[in-house]
Amino acid sequence: RRKLEELKICQSRTETRLHTIEEMEQNFEGYNYAVKYIMRCGISGIEGVVGEMINVPEGYETAVETALGAAMQNIVVADDDCAKKAITALKVSQSGRLTFLPVGSINSKKAVLDGSITSDHGFCGIGSELIDFEPRYKKIFDYLLGRVAIVKDLNSAILLSKRGSNGVRFVTLDGEVINSGGAITGGRYKNKSANLLERKNEISKLKNLLHSQEIGIDETSKKLNEKKDALSEMIRISKEDVERTVKYIDRQLAEYLDLPLCNDNKKGEDGNNG
Repeated sequence: RRKLEELKICQSRTETRLHTIEEMEQNFEGYNYAVKYIMRCGISGIEGVVGEMINVPEGYETAVETALGAAMQNIVVADDDCAKKAITALKVSQSGRLTFLPVGSINSKKAVLDGSITSDHGFCGIGSELIDFEPRYKKIFDYLLGRVAIVKDLNSAILLSKRGSNGVRFVTLDGEVINSGGAITGGRYKNKSANLLERKNEISKLKNLLHSQEIGIDETSKKLNEKKDALSEMIRISKEDVERTVKYIDRQLAEYLDLPLCNDNKKGEDGNNG
């Protein structure tokens, strides 16, 4: 029973955390006001925010978010007309500025890297090839990440950037960047800002954890009920055994008490006959 209660407490904590993060996602926490405004104003043809339209493998979140930079908050739209309506809405409401990516208009050309780069143990892949998204957005994400090479560390980035990178940016798993011109960006803030991609992955992890916890609770409840049923059966059998024993003792006691009385009566009858 204690184990079941502990499982239920853990499940409650997981549900609370999941609810909190999902609420943050729904409210576009971490995005600027212009994004929140556009995503809530109901303009037809708005397809989503870049940061919400991709799934990134665990361990690559920092690299991809660094590579995207401000483009994490770009808005994908169906066509140019939708982009025009959205920009007009931002102007009228003075809600800020955004970049819009029309699905039908974006052109992109993914980088073709030299074999000496792609075969190196420090090379992880082209950014757009390491993430998951709906196929119809391939041009969008090739435009954003098709010329970004994700590599393991800064040493790999420096080494590979000198092997004929053809305008490719190299981004490490820790978020350092070597731009196509050779500039190197890196470091870390004392207080890490909210990582939007890690938040998405945490939601997925929490859902899986919640599912496993539900299975654990069901299995533990089933075992507990089986033990209760077995105990009830043992008690029933014990009661029957006790009742049979009591009845047997009662019979034996009755026979024991009746026997002397019968013998005394018999002796009395024999004396009267004499």
